[in-house]
Amino acid sequence: MKPNVKTRNLHSDVLNQDFKLDITMKARKCIIKAGSLDNYLLNTKPADIDSKFGLYLRELIQKKKANPEFAVPYIKGQAKLPRSRKTSVWEYKQIPSIYMPAHAKVSEDHSKYFFKTPQEMSRHEIANLEQMLREIDEPDEFIPDEVMWASEEFQDLKKQMLALQPVRHGLFKKYFDKFKFNKKKREMLLQFIKDSEE
Repeated sequence: MKPNVKTRNLHSDVLNQDFKLDITMKARKCIIKAGSLDNYLLNTKPADIDSKFGLYLRELIQKKKANPEFAVPYIKGQAKLPRSRKTSVWEYKQIPSIYMPAHAKVSEDHSKYFFKTPQEMSRHEIANLEQMLREIDEPDEFIPDEVMWASEEFQDLKKQMLALQPVRHGLFKKYFDKFKFNKKKREMLLQFIKDSEE
C-alpha cells in the first residue's frame, strides 16, 4: 500500500520562510497537532522524521533558536522566480545542448561543447560560418589523403574527437537506460550507433 503523499506549503516561524514540501497526510496531521512545522521538527525524534531534508531543517531551527543572529543559508529549491516570457526563455537557454558527464561538468570548460544556433549568432559570425562552409565545399587545391592525415590540423581534430568520445558514450548510455524496456527503440539506437561508427 502506497503512502498518501501530497505537496503542501508550510511556514517556519523561526526561519521566517515558506517551504513547498511533499509530505504524507499522517505527517500533516502530526504538524497540525504539534501546532507548527517548527514544533513538529523540534519535538519529534529524528528516527520518526525519516527525511534528510526534515533533519536539515531541524538542525537549522535549533541553530537559529540557540543564536538569533545566526544567518540562515540559502535552502535549495526555495528561490522564487516569477513566471514570464523572459524567464521562460532564460530557463530554456539553461538546458544543456548535449549530455555532459559528471567529471566534465566539474573539471572542464563547458563553452567548447556548446555550439550557437544561427538564431543566436551575430551577422559577423554567420558570415564567417558561410565562408568556412564555402572553403569546405570548394577547396582551392586537391590534397591527397595521406598528406591530410599527416597534417597538424587533422591531428588536432582527431584529438578533439577522442576527447568527445566519453560524452558520446555517456549520451548513448543515457538513452539506452531510458529505453531499456522498449525493444524497438533500443534496436534503433544500436543501429544508429553502428552506422555512426562506420
